[in-house]
Amino acid sequence: MCDSPTEEDARAEQLAYLRQLMALEQRNRAKREARSPSVSSSSSEEDKPTSKTKSKAKTNGVKHVLVNGKGRKQAENGAADDDIPEDKPEDEELYKPGMKNGLKHLYSGKEDKKGRFQWQEEIPEDLGEAVENDETAKWALLVRNVKVYNDPRRVLSIHSIVVQSPLLKKLLAGVLKNYPGVTVGLNRLEFQGKFEPLIHRWTELQDAIAKLGDETEDKRTTKAHAELLQDILTKEFKSMIDTSQDMKNKKVMTYEHLWTLYQPGATVFARQDGQETAMILVETRYGQDCKGAPCFWLTCKYVDWDGAKFGSNKINLSIAAYTGTRAITNLRVYPIEFHPEGEAIRNRLIERGAKAETLAGPNYRAYQGVAWRQGGFGNKDKYNVKGRIIIDTYGWNRFDPTHSVFVTPLNQNILARHQSRLFRGSTTRKRLKSARMSSKTKTTVACHWMAHLPTRTMQPNTFL
Repeated sequence: MCDSPTEEDARAEQLAYLRQLMALEQRNRAKREARSPSVSSSSSEEDKPTSKTKSKAKTNGVKHVLVNGKGRKQAENGAADDDIPEDKPEDEELYKPGMKNGLKHLYSGKEDKKGRFQWQEEIPEDLGEAVENDETAKWALLVRNVKVYNDPRRVLSIHSIVVQSPLLKKLLAGVLKNYPGVTVGLNRLEFQGKFEPLIHRWTELQDAIAKLGDETEDKRTTKAHAELLQDILTKEFKSMIDTSQDMKNKKVMTYEHLWTLYQPGATVFARQDGQETAMILVETRYGQDCKGAPCFWLTCKYVDWDGAKFGSNKINLSIAAYTGTRAITNLRVYPIEFHPEGEAIRNRLIERGAKAETLAGPNYRAYQGVAWRQGGFGNKDKYNVKGRIIIDTYGWNRFDPTHSVFVTPLNQNILARHQSRLFRGSTTRKRLKSARMSSKTKTTVACHWMAHLPTRTMQPNTFL
């Protein structure tokens, strides 16, 4: 029975569609072979029967993968190593493990969603070239920028600045002198983050640039490089610098701008155990307290006495987060130049420090006032004392090692001087021995000395 014309037309359309698919498949196969010349076709294998080159399956870009010390085919099929042919050059020498002279580079493969990867022998295909090279080394400054999200005012922000100009480094050496953590003389001087050194010394930087002249070529070049750095920082941080300076002039500060108030190496004022203290600021950071509440941490350095020598010790103080502005003098710690009494507080601390220094070593005194002892939960329990006391940090460290006082020597000269003083005071300790035994009120008070290092302002925590 003959097919109808409609069925013949449908069958013809199907044959034409199949021919198109076959032609498309042939074109795709030709393109794949052109991109992968290492994969030999069946006809080339017949033409070259002596060729030992075989294509290897790749996993994550690795030609041969070991699974638990076995080849992949061996691990999947359970075959022995001898059953799996390996492609080795005929002139390849056999070496014992670790005996071949040279090195073998391995590269990280493509990462998965969890950031994991496999090591591979091939260099990653998406590996680019280093952007810092001889071409970028000629510029006075390198400014790296990153994308900014959720900020309608800008799309890029400065990530870091590399200072390459030797003339600009000389200028910054004077501006950033004695700034902790900054060594301007390095071959690679880089600033990043909040650029704290440059922001804290912003006034000094502007003054140094204003003093530059035009007498020589070096001075003109230095001024051009310095003004370039100034323009970059002004464009990026002008709003923040102006806001911080305005609040400093009005002697208030917000929690977000606290870091601009505290410059490492500055003298700060605080009250410890009700006593006025002056310390050197080491570093600051935003963080959390023991309860997980946000706070601003300050690490400070003060002078202490360990029974043999004066030295420095560290203490961590925190300022709890707050909203709005707060008077600088109402903060737990603040720069001493904001103290309302000005020079009077400095003179008072220096005078009291001189008195505290005379109590270094063993002393036997009459005392009436407040002392403290270590509480059951690590806190200080205060109590009143009236009678004779022994001021002996050496004895404190010996008989209460749990709360011993350890210090870092200020310098070797001070260490030698106070060690000789302690030696001379050994006879005094012997003379006080009988007084200890006969005293009805025997109290050993630990001398904790808080001091401003440059001016030797020292304060005992528990007496005076």
